[in-house]
Amino acid sequence: MFLDDLNKLINNSFAYSNVNTTDLKSIDGKSLKIDLLNTNTVIFIEINNEKILLKDEIENEPSITILATPINLLSYIKNPNNENEIKIMGDIKTAEKIFKIFQGINFDFTSVLATYINQDLAYYMSRSFQHIAESKKYARESFQRNIEEYIREDQDLLVQKEVFDEFSNSIVKLRNKIDFMEKKIKSFS
Repeated sequence: MFLDDLNKLINNSFAYSNVNTTDLKSIDGKSLKIDLLNTNTVIFIEINNEKILLKDEIENEPSITILATPINLLSYIKNPNNENEIKIMGDIKTAEKIFKIFQGINFDFTSVLATYINQDLAYYMSRSFQHIAESKKYARESFQRNIEEYIREDQDLLVQKEVFDEFSNSIVKLRNKIDFMEKKIKSFS
C-alpha cells in the first residue's frame, strides 16, 4: 500500500518536474538496490517503460547497489558533488543518471497527504513545507553574501582583484626596469 502511494507520487511528479523522458529512456530496464545502513531496510528501484517503480524485491540482479545511511543518501541526492559516505557498486554512470532524475523531481506532497488527511489541511501543510524550504534557501544565500561581504570589505583577509592586478602590474614594470638596467650595465663592461 505504502509503496503504491510512493510510486504514484514519484511518477505523477514528473508532470511538475524538470525531468525529460529521454533521461528515463536512457536507463530503461535498469534496477537499483539501496541498502539503508543502520535501518535494516532494503529498497529496490526499477526503471521500466519511462516509470520509476519502488519495490520490496526484484527478480534479477540489480545493475547498481548502494550502501548508505538514510541521511548520507539524501545528502548525496541533494548535492552529489559534496563528500558523502556512500558506497556505489556497479554501473556508476547509471547511478549518476538516476540521482540526477531524483534531483529534478518536484514532488506533489499535497495529493499524497490529501489521501490521509483533509485536503485543505494537506494544502496548507504542503505550502508550509515549501515556505520553510524557501526560507532556508534564502537564509543560506543571505548568510553566504554577508560572510563574503565581511571577509572582502571588513577584514583584510582576501585581497581585492583590483589591488592584486595593480600589484602584479607594478612587479612586471619593475622587472622590465631591472632587465633594462642589467642590459645597460652589461653594455658598459
